[in-house]
Amino acid sequence: MQIESSISGPHLNAMLARRHDPKTVDKITRSPSYEWLRGVWSRAYMTDAKRAFAIIGQPLDPDRLKGRRLDRDQLVGKIARIARVLHPDRMDDTTYRIDMDVSRDSEQARYVTEILERSDIPYALADTLDGKAITIDVDHSCIPAVKTILDGLCQTVKGFDQSLFPQWRELRKEEGRILKENPGMRRQSRPVEPDWAATIAGRLNAGLLDRVNGTVHEEWCAGVIPRIRASRHGSELDIVRQNERLIELKVGELVRDAQASNQPWTGRILEASADDPTLFRDVVVYRAMWQVDEEDDPLGERPPTSSGRQEQHWANLDGRINHTDGVVNPGRRHRPSAGRDMSAINHAEEMSTRPEETTAWQPSRRPSDKPRNGLRI
Repeated sequence: MQIESSISGPHLNAMLARRHDPKTVDKITRSPSYEWLRGVWSRAYMTDAKRAFAIIGQPLDPDRLKGRRLDRDQLVGKIARIARVLHPDRMDDTTYRIDMDVSRDSEQARYVTEILERSDIPYALADTLDGKAITIDVDHSCIPAVKTILDGLCQTVKGFDQSLFPQWRELRKEEGRILKENPGMRRQSRPVEPDWAATIAGRLNAGLLDRVNGTVHEEWCAGVIPRIRASRHGSELDIVRQNERLIELKVGELVRDAQASNQPWTGRILEASADDPTLFRDVVVYRAMWQVDEEDDPLGERPPTSSGRQEQHWANLDGRINHTDGVVNPGRRHRPSAGRDMSAINHAEEMSTRPEETTAWQPSRRPSDKPRNGLRI
């Protein structure tokens, strides 16, 4: 949402700048999944600011992500083979110019020209007037192959990233248009672009939100959506508050509809709600969120383990309904007893099994209730 972006976007960029160098931050913000990361960051920060900040600060060194290193010749050959698959059957004789902010004799330029030659892609190389940058002219039909080459280099070569190409976003859009018009080429394309934003968003989900946000929090909007906070109250925050109110009104409408439906599951939940006044609402929210429409079973079948957040959400509510543990894969040392408040699940053991997510701080048993610094508008 554009309004939420005006709140969380600058805050996310500022937090990234505290833990990563400017080139890495630029690479993250240029990634195709940046908007996804921005939305995930908004929820993660409101859930547990300290933990979220530690997760986004973890290293993004390509050497740690790509595994075994190839020597130069192997790397050039592998990328050239991938690009050759996307070589067009015929050229459209329209020149497309790619600017690259490096000199002709730089290592990055040599990588690009060598792979272009080994991929049989015609090109013309020229220097800018000041000699500090180059332009690469290729046939317009070769853009998907060239973009694949640049993606592969960004993924595997240190010092080679999207910031070297001022028109990177335009190049990505033009590639998308060509692939859309050529279904056969689209099927052969490989998404190799180094998407650091997706990497960070995945870490936030796996290390924080999949577990924590599966638990219902009474202070959250409808029990499952963290409320946005801000350091100052402005028109953007007013609109966010209105949206939160609309969500609550919609949930109230869903609750009334469910009660009036007299489906078999409602009687069971109403009976179990005697000592849990928000249980009916929370089950209704679950059914709407995950599109459960079974009339007899309030939660439907248990989601697969790969579903992450949904499985934890299901387990928490199932535990409240049946008065059992509502924890997905509890740790040996932190296995909760029956009847324990499921919002107090300890996540430290799960995080300790992820070497790349080890941090110096120790997470608490539940998100802090103390006021936090708000997202700056």
